[in-house]
Formats: sequence, C-alpha cells, structure tokens
Amino acid sequence: ILSIVAIGMFVAPSLAQEKAIVEDGFGAHWFIQAQAGGSYTISEDRKHASFGDLLTPHYAVSFGKFFSPLTAMRFQAAGWESKNYVELGENSGTYGIKYIQANLDGFLNLTNLFLSFREDRPFNFYAFAGIGYVHTFKKDCDCWDLSRTNSIVPRIGLQGDFRLSDNVSLNIEVAGNLMSDNFDGRVQSKK
Repeated sequence: ILSIVAIGMFVAPSLAQEKAIVEDGFGAHWFIQAQAGGSYTISEDRKHASFGDLLTPHYAVSFGKFFSPLTAMRFQAAGWESKNYVELGENSGTYGIKYIQANLDGFLNLTNLFLSFREDRPFNFYAFAGIGYVHTFKKDCDCWDLSRTNSIVPRIGLQGDFRLSDNVSLNIEVAGNLMSDNFDGRVQSKK
C-alpha cells in the first residue's frame, strides 16, 4: 500500500501539470491592408465590348483581426468605377458607374486547416465570404437617366498571402460580388 502511495505521489504531479497558455489581449493580431487592382463587370451587353473596355481600376482599404490561426474578420471600404456596355443602336457604347462599397468578410486559413500551424510560414492561402453594401452615384451615360442605387451584395473570394517580414505581407486576391440587376442602371431580362 505504501509503495502504491509513493508511486502515486510522484506520478500525480506530473499528470496535473498543464502547459501555460499565454492569452493575447484584444489589441493583438490586428491588420491593415491597402489594395489596388482591377475590376471587371459582367453585365447584359458585355459580349459586344472588348475585355479591356470593361476593365477598370479598383482600390480598397481594410482593417481586421485574427481570432485564431484559422479565422479572421475584416472590414473593407472599396470602389472606384465600373464600366459597362450598352447596345442601343446609335447610342451604343461604354459608360462608367462610380461606386463605393463597404464589406464585412470572414476568413478561413486553408493552409492552417490542412497543415500544422507555423507562425513564420512564408505563404498562407485563405478563403473568405462576406456581405457588402454598394452605393452607386449618378452614371455618366447620356443615353438615358441613370439614377443612384443602393444594394446589399453577397461576396466570396480567395487570397494568397506572401509573408515578406514579421510586419509586412503581399497578397493577391480574387473576389466576386453578386450585384443586383440595377447596379448598372438597367434592369433587363436574361437573353
């Protein structure tokens, strides 16, 4: 009995030891992003225009927070101009739509989901989904009166993040927004 008690005295403390976990406060793991790229709008008459005619610059500023090695969330303000093509006989041509968009996106780190977590990993691959609010301003088309629009849009995307240093990363992102039919100022049935 004494031998069992003695062994228990040596084993019990080793079983009760726990790894110390350092909790990060609310101020940890925030990030800021500045983005510049291109935007392409798929609309009713796009097949009559060249790809380059509908390609426009797109800019965004974001801030967000990592909640775990797998999840993050960001708020983003984005926009500039969208180009569309209208097929209306002699009034056919490209017109621009100035817009601003606010997005709230949730991120899932696919690299950490399938591989073990490494804080210094040089590349991480993310999937994200979110919701946005889009406001368009008066369009610059003389063919008809195009008014302002407001809409809620679902969005999804992928992001590749290249770690350049402890504080700087370069990312490449592809995102798709499901705009309402009146985003381009025209509501038209599917052809």
